[in-house]
Amino acid sequence: GDAKIPPRTTRVWVPAGPVARIMYAHDGKNLFDMVQPFGSWRLQDAAGPGTMIVGIDQSSDRFAEYTGVQDLGGQGGRGDDYADYVQHTVIPFVESRYGAAPVRGVMGSSLGGVISYHHALRYPGTFQLVASMSGTMGWGSIADGTHNPTPIDRFEALSACPAGTTFYLDSGGGPGAGCVDADADGIRDDASGSADNFCENAQLRDVLVALCGAQKVEYVWVEGAPHQEGAWRNRSPHLLSVFEGR
Repeated sequence: GDAKIPPRTTRVWVPAGPVARIMYAHDGKNLFDMVQPFGSWRLQDAAGPGTMIVGIDQSSDRFAEYTGVQDLGGQGGRGDDYADYVQHTVIPFVESRYGAAPVRGVMGSSLGGVISYHHALRYPGTFQLVASMSGTMGWGSIADGTHNPTPIDRFEALSACPAGTTFYLDSGGGPGAGCVDADADGIRDDASGSADNFCENAQLRDVLVALCGAQKVEYVWVEGAPHQEGAWRNRSPHLLSVFEGR
């Protein structure tokens, strides 16, 4: 189509039974195969019998594609183009070939969590579960003196919860010396010793609970868990169980 980003491989895990739901997952190269350099989530091992998983490969331009604004010296900011590609190219292609499912989800880790939440803001109602693992939810305000709208800011600005959507977010790490906003930019990301985006995800959880109610927000913290594929693999069965309602 008229996508503004390069094409890439899409990997589809087709369940044995009828497809009841489809999970679209970013960082497709990391989802299924154990020989990837950083390890794999082995999502197919965590999926229930009616769950199809669509892994959309990351590209060498991952920082740009998975973020809606710039940070860290001008990196990032092509999230709209990537969300448009998923919405108008990937989803129609997959669902024309395999059939639409009544329930859709989207998930990613780190910056993949950022783009999952970005997509939910750009195309509300597309996904019934929006999920982030260790998401970089302070993106936009990480570099000193930079403050572009973070996912926290953007959800805080909403007047109503996106209808029909449940939100999942998690992290490992911990609060370090406590979650504080020392530079007064509205993001509680200035804790000494905080790890794995703990403070940013705890703040976004509070924003989402205030906006949507606690029943629409699933938050998981695994104290000390690192920012890597093995930790996300360990949490993915619970994430998919939330998606599948089991």
